[in-house]
Amino acid sequence: MTMQEENDDGSEILSFRFMDDPEYAALVKTIAEECVANMSKKDQKVFRKHPRLVQHHFGYGLYIRNNFYKRFEDAGIMLTFRDGMSRDVLREIRSILMPDYIPPDEWS
Repeated sequence: MTMQEENDDGSEILSFRFMDDPEYAALVKTIAEECVANMSKKDQKVFRKHPRLVQHHFGYGLYIRNNFYKRFEDAGIMLTFRDGMSRDVLREIRSILMPDYIPPDEWS
């Protein structure tokens, strides 16, 4: 899904992307797969030991936010909330590493 706001002249000023937007979701998945492929076995073990996303926000989450946002911009996807993008990538990483994990709440 894409939500857009327009200027008075009809030009787009904001574009919000969500995981149900196929283009956004595909890029999130690609980045998550790259991250997992580059993780050491030890890093994967640490991620599995600490599956709540908040535990990764100020570490790996910041790395993802600061290093991958440009890929979205290059694809024409405007990110108005980069932390949201890193959260989505972390969720995808977790689903790759822990496919049977059920988070205790929607923010985990």
